[in-house]
Amino acid sequence: MGNTGKNLRFRQRNALCSSYTRDIHEFVYHVYHGGHNSTSGSEGSSGGGDPPAPATSTEEKKKKEKARVSRTSLILWHAHQNDNVSVRKLLEEDRTLVQSRDYDNRTPLHVAALHGWIDIAKCLIEYGADVNSQDRWRNTPLADAEGAKKPGMIELLKS
Repeated sequence: MGNTGKNLRFRQRNALCSSYTRDIHEFVYHVYHGGHNSTSGSEGSSGGGDPPAPATSTEEKKKKEKARVSRTSLILWHAHQNDNVSVRKLLEEDRTLVQSRDYDNRTPLHVAALHGWIDIAKCLIEYGADVNSQDRWRNTPLADAEGAKKPGMIELLKS
């Protein structure tokens, strides 16, 4: 029974993985193609004056938050795509991204472990990834690697 429950959770996570990929695609498209309504067209050349300071401050906060969310999504996306160069570049810019979480509370290390991306996992561990972090199902990256039958990843995470 215990093994059946574990297999069911793994199948549920696998089904969510394709949903996760779709969600990331939609998010990345939205970030890069929609809603960047900064100064455009004739707005910049109209003599209407500067916007009030509180609006500017609010806009700056929104931009910073959007950039943070974007970087969080990007590191999870690049970990999913086995893009070691991009993961390393993002971590060099902001080491805290190693602890990023998605909507299922999964870290980039969970994603790498599930797919068996050893180079990504080594990079994340090098930058301080928590190998004991738990997702919303209380699974660790090691549990994901074991469920996906990734022996190289299992060995790395146990060492």
